[in-house]
Amino acid sequence: MEIFRKLILKWMPCLILRKKVMLQPIPATETLYPEILIPLLHYKKIDEADLSEKCVCRTTINSDWKQVQENHLISEDVLYQEWSELFDYSTNLPGHFLLAHNYIELIGDNKKSFYSYWDWENEGRAPKYEIDYVENKSRSCFFLDFSKIHKQVKFPFSRPPKNQSDTLTAEIIHTPTFSNFWHFSIRWKDTNGEYIKASDSKWKAGIAGSMRALLLEYIQRDEPAIQSLHPNKYSKN
Repeated sequence: MEIFRKLILKWMPCLILRKKVMLQPIPATETLYPEILIPLLHYKKIDEADLSEKCVCRTTINSDWKQVQENHLISEDVLYQEWSELFDYSTNLPGHFLLAHNYIELIGDNKKSFYSYWDWENEGRAPKYEIDYVENKSRSCFFLDFSKIHKQVKFPFSRPPKNQSDTLTAEIIHTPTFSNFWHFSIRWKDTNGEYIKASDSKWKAGIAGSMRALLLEYIQRDEPAIQSLHPNKYSKN
């Protein structure tokens, strides 16, 4: 009995400590950013040819727009907050990018660096919960069919100062950021093979109106069938 009593006294503190550790809640600051979003050095650029049956999704700041009836136009503030966004339109490739990832809202002093385009030379960076990002469940998203947009949507315009006739064609290209490998951009290429950039000029604002009208035609409200890309489409290994 004496030996048994000594063993209990010896191990009781450890048992109590273990119980306390198991019951202690995980601090909110230890919430991990999804690893699947972070660019890795063995990743490679995703070829647009592998996306013909895919779609991209655009995060919206809320889901109120889903209450708009199907036969009514969705307001432009669903598409963007500033019209200049249309010239380098931010979207994501669903699959490894889960629809719940739309809830991730970057915040804080490092927000700009996490949004910046990945350089393909350094590992991506993971934002820290409640310091660099929060979970905003009021957010939502809509979808755009890759095959209907990429190199299919185009419109004519006149380029000042001589009003030279030109055409802009939409392209969806892989543009990963330091915090999101699955980021894609819709950009608009002219007949010289140059992507047109936003500026404060009035004629660019007019072009943005055409971009907006075209994208509104192709918005899909309902979630389509989604399948993740095979690793050999994005990994060198």
